[in-house]
Amino acid sequence: MSPFFVLGRALVDAAELEERLAAGAVDRFIRAARADPSATLALGGRSLRASDLARPEGAPAFTPVGIGRPLSLEILTAYVGDAPARFRLGGRPDLLIASAVKSLATFDAAPRAIHQIVPHVEDHRVLTPSALRQGSPIVYYTRSVVDATVLCAFEFATDTLDPGLVRQIADLLALAAGLPVFAPGASLLLAAGGVVRVGGELARVLLQSAPFLSADVTLRFDTPSVPADVARMIVACNPADEDELRDCELSVRTDPNAASRVVLVAKDSGLEYRGRAPYLIVSLDGRPRPELDAFTPTHASAAMLERFYGQEPSEHVARVLADALVLYDDLVFRRKAEELRQRMESTTDRRSDEYLATKKLYDAYRANIRTDLFKLGEAP
Repeated sequence: MSPFFVLGRALVDAAELEERLAAGAVDRFIRAARADPSATLALGGRSLRASDLARPEGAPAFTPVGIGRPLSLEILTAYVGDAPARFRLGGRPDLLIASAVKSLATFDAAPRAIHQIVPHVEDHRVLTPSALRQGSPIVYYTRSVVDATVLCAFEFATDTLDPGLVRQIADLLALAAGLPVFAPGASLLLAAGGVVRVGGELARVLLQSAPFLSADVTLRFDTPSVPADVARMIVACNPADEDELRDCELSVRTDPNAASRVVLVAKDSGLEYRGRAPYLIVSLDGRPRPELDAFTPTHASAAMLERFYGQEPSEHVARVLADALVLYDDLVFRRKAEELRQRMESTTDRRSDEYLATKKLYDAYRANIRTDLFKLGEAP
């Protein structure tokens, strides 16, 4: 089972979309749809129409992604659905929205990113980013994709959280300068360069409480026309809820005196989905976002702090470590780029597919180097 990719307004099963892309059917359909409004493509037991490819008015614009291009993942909408009944004793539960991202080549588990804690959340509530709430919708950002495959996970968890613990996390979210707070495997939280130990209770909440939404998303960038290159958004849901949401499509709704929100609606009636199944709508975009350049080293330092420190380091040490990790990442990118440069210099045919693929990856590594001392020149 897999999540849904969004093409225009239509929700398409990721596995089937990848299969039809490999066969060339999607490319042919997109070309035909530009000239013939009646063009259709059979997907998921139904016909995808040319009109389904139109971007809903008010939906975010989309820049294609791939190796060597920027990539950002951002939560647009979180729909609660039915929170588990066993958490409702003593009032409404608090909702925690978390994510994790890592390369396929990374063995260790990625640290969870805490995006938001919503106190006393109600069933069927639609949550969108707001300047009036603490937290950040940013899931992932890189200036240049170098990994052929990126693994993502999304979770909703509710529990009878300790109010003092919720306040501590809320304070960290307020200090995070627009980035999520990262929680490694144990009880350290990192925000804005400062490290706070909040006790083993946090680890139990994040790692042992069963989430009521748990969705895995695989993004592949190693072949042309992969789903990530044509889809604008991802709908993450529980695998067991895919049939519940399969007949929905994307829509942008604007309530009186409220901002626009991207939601799922019934394809036949146009009514907004307010059923039992929780879901997340995550934008997938390739435009450069310089304001997020600090995102990657902050993410890395959270994992490294947990791995190398058995006691709580001071804020000063944490900041030094974060700066050191930037240098370390740049050194790794430079060494990988130098290996590719040597391979290109020994290639006689500068128009071969092998050379062009190597050059593309070389340029991707170059783009990720932040430190002037480690920067490299153009490909030979």
